[in-house]
Amino acid sequence: MHAILAARQSRRQSLNSPPPKESVISESLLREVTELTYAGARVVLDACVAKAAEMGVPQCVVVVDNGGHYLAFARMDGAKVLSTFTATQ
Repeated sequence: MHAILAARQSRRQSLNSPPPKESVISESLLREVTELTYAGARVVLDACVAKAAEMGVPQCVVVVDNGGHYLAFARMDGAKVLSTFTATQ
């Protein structure tokens, strides 16, 4: 009977105690991620279009997020149709 009570008490203490240090994730394994917003993508896109217009070379421009997904796309007047393919690859 005493062994059962001792086991229950030990279990209660282990449930209330903090986890061992091995199971705690080190902060060095985590990093903060800065993500580009649509508004930020539009700033980049507009700057690219302005530079291409200044150079007199119509372009297709794609701005992507950190996962490679499209945030903004522009095909300037006079840009070659195939350049839409190269801009997105």
